[in-house]
Amino acid sequence: MNSTRTARRRERTDILDFAAVVRSGGFVPIRKLTILLVCTGNVCRSPAAEFLLADLLGPAAKKFTIRSAGTKAVAKQPIDPIICNLLRRRGIETIHFTSRGLDLRMLESADLILTASTNHRAAVARLLPAALHKTLTLKQLARYAPFILESGDRPPDVGERIPWLLAALPRARARARRDDDDSIADPRGKSRRHYEAAIEELHHACARIATLLGGGVATEHEPVAVGAGSRS
Repeated sequence: MNSTRTARRRERTDILDFAAVVRSGGFVPIRKLTILLVCTGNVCRSPAAEFLLADLLGPAAKKFTIRSAGTKAVAKQPIDPIICNLLRRRGIETIHFTSRGLDLRMLESADLILTASTNHRAAVARLLPAALHKTLTLKQLARYAPFILESGDRPPDVGERIPWLLAALPRARARARRDDDDSIADPRGKSRRHYEAAIEELHHACARIATLLGGGVATEHEPVAVGAGSRS
């Protein structure tokens, strides 16, 4: 009974707070949709995807909160120096980034989860089975992207595009060519050539995903929430 009364008081308070904002001519904050990128250590593939996707989205990136995490990450580690160098060559700075470990709260709050490999997708499903419907590998979603776009009903509001693409997945999956390799290999500990190949795969996938999520917004630039330096 006490908990019910408390919940009702909170609901009334929320309504009053909302009304006060409206009366004052203020703006009611709209929650940004969250995209979570996942790999193992959160120092190589997933942060690279985080920064590449934000860069490729351009002004549309301000509509999303873009984050990354690792299934076996050691917290507060810097990005891999070779990845940092390869991203800098593309005009992307990562100086404030630090790694973080994947947890249940991140999965629950994410609207779209993109993983570096099928093993990471399986790890997400083990941690939160209910998240499987919104979890794909980067290469999977990139492979489905043309078929999702063919639906012809992409919402003009960028903020509505994640629900739209998730709803379109079954039809796109049925039409897309099957691929036995939906993973991007971990270049850590390998030659620079492997790093360059990983960056190319990540860029290709993120470019296709950006065509699904981006476009149709004002052109002015605003700070994009990526990397540890802008996490809140």
